[in-house]
Amino acid sequence: ERGIKLESLWATTSTFSRGLPRQPKQFKRYLKKWPHMSVFDGWVSGEASRGRVRHIPGTNRPDITFDLGEADLRRLQEANALLCEMFDAVGSKEVVTGIHGLPEVMSPREAADEIRKGRFSAVDLPTASNHVMGGAAMGSDPDRGAVTDSWGKVWDADDLYVCDTGLFPSSPGVNPQLTAMALAHRLGQELPNRY
Repeated sequence: ERGIKLESLWATTSTFSRGLPRQPKQFKRYLKKWPHMSVFDGWVSGEASRGRVRHIPGTNRPDITFDLGEADLRRLQEANALLCEMFDAVGSKEVVTGIHGLPEVMSPREAADEIRKGRFSAVDLPTASNHVMGGAAMGSDPDRGAVTDSWGKVWDADDLYVCDTGLFPSSPGVNPQLTAMALAHRLGQELPNRY
């Protein structure tokens, strides 16, 4: 109902260590604690944000922009505060928020309070994007926004097919790995019949 999802993350130490304090002694101290650390992330719905991909004339490169909307920015802020409260509730002593303008290491309670009081910009909060989807939605009518037909064939281009999560109308809010694989498999079965 808030448009926020809290999620436990897994990845290699090298992936998440970039968010640790950068002073060599502190960095080494936290790497030693790694087996006792937990990494969580807050995701937001993105309904207040807008992205765009445009062709740059004269190049083969796209111009990709994403504007994080104010409501989504505040949701990210609240997600970070909720995560700190969660860590406080289970007895954590320290959190590393990665938020510009806050100390690198804080108590969870203090961090939650400071995050809620702060007025952060999009560049202050640690952000990333995963499970990118949408932008080439399937449909029977290109005049109503469909980019591809029901087989992923782009309406305005010959021999161009989309066979990934770009076919979704928007993000379902979860990792749709099986659905993406099913779409790709379905198209993989059909393409040999067309050529």
